[in-house]
Amino acid sequence: VGQGSENLFARLIVRHSDAAELFARLIVRNASTAELFARLIVRNASTAELFARLIVRNADTTDLLGILIVRHSSTGDLFARFIRYPVFPASESLFAKFEAQVTTDLFARLIVKNTSTAELYARFETQAIADLFARFEAQTTKDLFARFIVKNASTVDLFARFIVKNASTVDLFARFERLPVFPDSESLFARFTVRQPDTVDLFAKFEAQAVADLFARFIVKNTSTANLLGIFTVRHIDTTDLFSRLIVRNASSTDLFARFEAQVTTDLFAKLIVS
Repeated sequence: VGQGSENLFARLIVRHSDAAELFARLIVRNASTAELFARLIVRNASTAELFARLIVRNADTTDLLGILIVRHSSTGDLFARFIRYPVFPASESLFAKFEAQVTTDLFARLIVKNTSTAELYARFETQAIADLFARFEAQTTKDLFARFIVKNASTVDLFARFIVKNASTVDLFARFERLPVFPDSESLFARFTVRQPDTVDLFAKFEAQAVADLFARFIVKNTSTANLLGIFTVRHIDTTDLFSRLIVRNASSTDLFARFEAQVTTDLFAKLIVS
């Protein structure tokens, strides 16, 4: 999405094989001079276990690679790891690692600054054994801002938000939320938004509720001369696996390519509206 060679590729995969397991993958890539790659994986194997991984990479003169892993295997076990290391073994090379395993309250703040033009700020917080809060920020010569928040108010409450913003000529905004509504593992809400305040804006929303009913909605809006609105609905009345793939590409201000694939062993209901 954007102008000319500034392409945007987004992919979202959500699988719900049973009432407990969730797998989500998000890839955002900006194929300009300052390439941005972000990957977010959230997996909930049970009501108590959480695994999250965040990778932010800037393929510029000073590459940035950050990995944040937060694992909560039970109400009393917490493991956090943060790594940041550029590819080039020069004076701007930096490695940071943070690990914590506690059963009581923990508050930790980590600030790392690079002597070069790229600065790095990382903050990790957690309160009580049932509440988890994590935040990650990074600033480079291309002004890259990333924020990742995971909040677990109880064993059934989970909130995740991921924002990537590039304060250059092409801005990118991405948001991912997973919030159960009811106090059980059957309710699932996921939202993914990619917005570019340029000639072409993109908005995507994905929702899923209950284990026997899957609802997905996708909206694409183009603020240029030709607007496009698409709504896609998928309902799954069984508990078997569902695989969906969505690709949206805009090589120029007038070209839009969308592809959707779904594979399921049982009945599948799909509705697509384009206006």
